[in-house]
Amino acid sequence: MGRILQIAGNVKEAAANYLKAVTYRQDFYQAYRSLAWLAKDCFRYDEAQNWIRKTLSINASDMETIFLSGVVHYEKKESKLAVNDFTRTLELRPDYGRANFYRALTYHQIGRLDSAIEDLKRAVELGGDINAPYILGSYYIAEGKYDAALDTLDKAAEGQEIAFIARYYCGVAHIFLGAEDKAWVCFEQSAAMSRELLRQYPDMNVAKAVLAGDLAFLGVEDECRQYLSELANYTVNDGAAAHDMARSYAVLGDSKNAREYVTRALETYQGPTEVEISLDPILQRYLR
Repeated sequence: MGRILQIAGNVKEAAANYLKAVTYRQDFYQAYRSLAWLAKDCFRYDEAQNWIRKTLSINASDMETIFLSGVVHYEKKESKLAVNDFTRTLELRPDYGRANFYRALTYHQIGRLDSAIEDLKRAVELGGDINAPYILGSYYIAEGKYDAALDTLDKAAEGQEIAFIARYYCGVAHIFLGAEDKAWVCFEQSAAMSRELLRQYPDMNVAKAVLAGDLAFLGVEDECRQYLSELANYTVNDGAAAHDMARSYAVLGDSKNAREYVTRALETYQGPTEVEISLDPILQRYLR
C-alpha cells in the first residue's frame, strides 16, 4: 500500500504505511529502505541517509540500499562516496546495469569521461536505464567523437520514449560537424516529437526543456523563451533543469541569463558540477 501511495504522489500516507509495516516486523528493512527512497524523492537527503543507515544496520549487504546511498551521494554531488557505493553494488551484482548507469553519471561529475563512457556502454548493453543511449551519445559529442555520437544517437532514436531527446543531440552533433542543414532537420524532428508529447502530457518538463533547446537552435526565440519561463519555477530543486535552460539561453546569445542559470545549476542538488560545465560542448561554444 505504501508503494502504491508513493507512486500516486501521496507522500504522507505512503510514509504512514511504511511505518505501520515495521510495527508488525521491526527488522523489515525493505520498509525502511522505502522510507529512504521517499525522503530522497522529496529532496530530504539528511532524512534519507538516516533511513539508509537504519536499513543497513539490519541488512548490511542489501544491494538496493547501497545503490540508493550512491544515488543520494550523486545528487548531493558527493562524487567519491557515490562511486564507492555504486562499485560496491556492482560487486554484489555485476549485471546490475542501473548501477553502471549511475556510476557513469558520477564519473562524469569528476571529469572521468573515458570511465563514464565505458560504464554507459555496459548500461546500454544491460538495459540499465532508458536514458543511457542518448547520454552516451552526448558524452561522445563532448569527446569530439561526432561519428560515434551520431551512430549511437540514431540507434537511440529508434526507442520511442527517448527519440525526441536523441534527435536533439543528433542536431547538436551535426552542428559541431558543420552540417547545419542536417542539424535543422534533426531539431525540427525533435521539436515535432516534443510538441506531441506536450499535447498528451502538458506538464512534461523534459519535453519543454528539449523543445526550448530545439527552438533556440532554430532561431525561434519568442517561443523558446516562453518555454524557458515555464521551466524557471522548477529550477529551485532541479539543477538539471537549470542546466538545460542555461544551454538554451547561451544558444540564443543571452549570456546574462545563461550565466545566471549556470550559477543556479551549480548551487542546486541534481545539477552539474563545475567540471561538468567545463565539459559541456554547447556552453563552451556558445556562452561568451
